[in-house]
Amino acid sequence: MTLITFQGHLAHSSTRINLGPLRYIIGDNKFHRIHHSMETHHRHRNYGFFTTIWDTIFLTAYWPKKNEWPKVGLRGQSEPLTVRDSVMFPFDRGRWRRAKVGSGVEAGD
Repeated sequence: MTLITFQGHLAHSSTRINLGPLRYIIGDNKFHRIHHSMETHHRHRNYGFFTTIWDTIFLTAYWPKKNEWPKVGLRGQSEPLTVRDSVMFPFDRGRWRRAKVGSGVEAGD
């Protein structure tokens, strides 16, 4: 459970940790970031949480290029970069009000 919890935090962090060849089996943050990307060509990709195997089997895997680090989240919202930002994000009412207008979230997503 500790390994899975650590990997879950890693997958959603903004740090750029490279797992080397293991990244083709264990989903790292660069792989999972594609799932949360705002770029349209990344939509419906990289659903796997712990492993990349299912995305490989179902042809939904997108392997990011060496320096590919797309913007994630909602349009008009800054990405939480610190631990404090991440923890306080749900409680920042100003962010939620700003997200309603022009958030880029489309029906069916």
